[in-house]
Amino acid sequence: MKYIEELTSGHVFTVNDRFYVLSSDYKKNHKSGKNRHMCVEVSKGTVKWFDSDQIADDPPVFYQDTENVLHQMEFSKNEKD
Repeated sequence: MKYIEELTSGHVFTVNDRFYVLSSDYKKNHKSGKNRHMCVEVSKGTVKWFDSDQIADDPPVFYQDTENVLHQMEFSKNEKD
C-alpha cells in the first residue's frame, strides 16, 4: 500500500476494489491545504480527485502478448519521461 503522492503519472492502483489511473493533474484543496490528484476510473472513464494522503493498493498489472500469454508489467523506478 502506498499514498497517492508516492505514485507516478500513469500508474494503475486500486481504492475500494476499483482500478484507477493516476493523471499528472493536481490542484490545491483550499480547505485542507493538501494537494488533490486527478485519477480516472478504468472501468467507467470517470474522473475522481483524491487527496495526496489517500492510501491506495498497488496491485501487479498484467498484459497479454500476441500468443495470449499473460505477463506481469514491470515498472522501473528510474524511468525517464
